Amino acid sequence: MKKKIGIIGASGFTGRELAGLLKLDEYVEIVFLSSRSFAGKINRESQIPYEDLDIEAMIARQPDCIFFCTPHGVAMKMAPQFLQHDIKVVDLSADFRFRDPQVFSATYGIPYQNPPIKPVYGLVEWFAPEIKTAALVANPGCYVTGALTALLPVAEYAEWAVFDGKSGYSGAGADNALMLQQKLQNNSYAYKITNHRHEAEIQQFVEAPIFFTPHLLPFFRGMEVTAHLKIKPQFQSLDFFALFQKVYADYACVEICPKIPEIAEVQHSNQIMLGGFEVDKNGRLVISAVLDNLRKGAASQALQNLHLMFGLPQIDSMRTEIITKI
Repeated sequence: MKKKIGIIGASGFTGRELAGLLKLDEYVEIVFLSSRSFAGKINRESQIPYEDLDIEAMIARQPDCIFFCTPHGVAMKMAPQFLQHDIKVVDLSADFRFRDPQVFSATYGIPYQNPPIKPVYGLVEWFAPEIKTAALVANPGCYVTGALTALLPVAEYAEWAVFDGKSGYSGAGADNALMLQQKLQNNSYAYKITNHRHEAEIQQFVEAPIFFTPHLLPFFRGMEVTAHLKIKPQFQSLDFFALFQKVYADYACVEICPKIPEIAEVQHSNQIMLGGFEVDKNGRLVISAVLDNLRKGAASQALQNLHLMFGLPQIDSMRTEIITKI
């Protein structure tokens, strides 16, 4: 029997991408796409109409799982009402990503409301056992997915880590995309060069100091995270390429490359590619990670989490083009 799925906040880039992926998934059925501002219009990716539904109407559709593609602060208010009806939740905002509520409040500037159950962080390759039994999963940030995939295998060897992130303008959201498309013609620039929100999300998983700066590039989808990791002297001679091959050997959606990967190679896929693995004379290990910010950085990773939560067959790289665009 197909799992019944609803999306709240389905009209943004992530919600639209997710609707398109769910429409292609033989194991699920979309029972509603909720959007107050787009109610009555048709979601192009799934050909399903948007509806403006209250929580009672959503629950009446008897979904097995709800996806939140909403601004920060929405899911923490609404999710408990679904969880109380044994409806599972995958949240694509930051509401449940932080282990420490005080860090969340300091990072996002809003009070934290504890959910009725403990959230599980949805980085599939690292927390699959916990995700399989979870009712509430926090989908990771897009940059964080790239950064942690590059960092966690060697976190114990690192004295510090610097992440240089570059993303297409879809990462700024549908409200800003048209303006950014025009501004980024023959242009690129850094933004929030210190104390970016994703820095705190990465930091909670490791002891080494973390530094992160994002940049916008003049295309729609995809991102690169270049990790600069200062390796402790006694570990600098390790074969890091072989180490990463071993760590991710059982994960079809992580590809360890003998070359430096390119963003174009992962667009419209659930693949994350890691390459480089060079150590310079100063003991700095450099790894390049590329992924599609709307897919592995958001919607398709959320779909991976759904499949784990319900014991469904795990999805592969899902290299399928969907029409999500401005």
